[in-house]
Amino acid sequence: MEPILKSHFNNFKKSFEIETGGISEKEAMAFEKFVNYVIFSLDYPNIFTADSELLDFVSVGGSNDTGIDGIGIRVNDSLVRDISEVKEIVQTSKKVRVDFVFIQSKMRPSLGVAEFNTFGTGVKTFFSSGYLPENEKISEFREIKDFIYSDEKMISKLVDNPSIYLFYVGTGAEPTDANFSGAKSWLINELTSSNYYFADVEVGILGGKQLIKYCRELENKFEAQINIIDIFPLIVDKKAEVKKAYAFTCSAGEILKVLIKEDGLLRRSLFNDNVRDYLGNRGAIINPAIEII
Repeated sequence: MEPILKSHFNNFKKSFEIETGGISEKEAMAFEKFVNYVIFSLDYPNIFTADSELLDFVSVGGSNDTGIDGIGIRVNDSLVRDISEVKEIVQTSKKVRVDFVFIQSKMRPSLGVAEFNTFGTGVKTFFSSGYLPENEKISEFREIKDFIYSDEKMISKLVDNPSIYLFYVGTGAEPTDANFSGAKSWLINELTSSNYYFADVEVGILGGKQLIKYCRELENKFEAQINIIDIFPLIVDKKAEVKKAYAFTCSAGEILKVLIKEDGLLRRSLFNDNVRDYLGNRGAIINPAIEII
């Protein structure tokens, strides 16, 4: 594993008190959790800090995992764990959005097309009648999925059909050969043309470099180049740690380069210490005059 990525991985194991003893099988399982942690935390910073059991829940890898290591079902930006949570969100929301997220990770530099196809087959099976043997965790997610597609109140509040996002992750360079490109295009076409009519279908094949970038994103270590209209130097106290400071003006579109990630979603990690983001429907806690449309 590349040294910087290995450092992020080791920090993750230390933070979550995961002991592997250097045993390869345990290391692989820990890496699966690490990737799940990074992918889901990008849009929901600190989600696993407040709920340590949630990471175990979304990590479905192991026996009879159908080629899937991580699953998340997001309902109105909340990762749900059972049907009761879905019902609660539907009950308190005027509109509902649903996303399905699937992750497969390999702790090695080379990614195989055959394993990628197995991953794709596992995802397609999840939305079918379950032709492959699956473990208890996947079965629990299947029950939530079945409820979403069968409950009339849920369906009546859907803003659009659910979207689906797949991530196939390794530690080396992202594969660029024709076989992988063809397999990816085939899987996207299969999911797009399925009977579930997904509103959006995205398949990402990620290498170690991208994974490191995501880790830095979570620490708010990223770069954005914006076009400035005017800039004004500010007076700074000589005793202050910051020696230089500036105020500047720019268009709102330029500010979005800082607020929005490459995938077009909000960079939520920026709001960790200064909350100005949508917190979901919290009933009486939120000013009733404010409504998300």
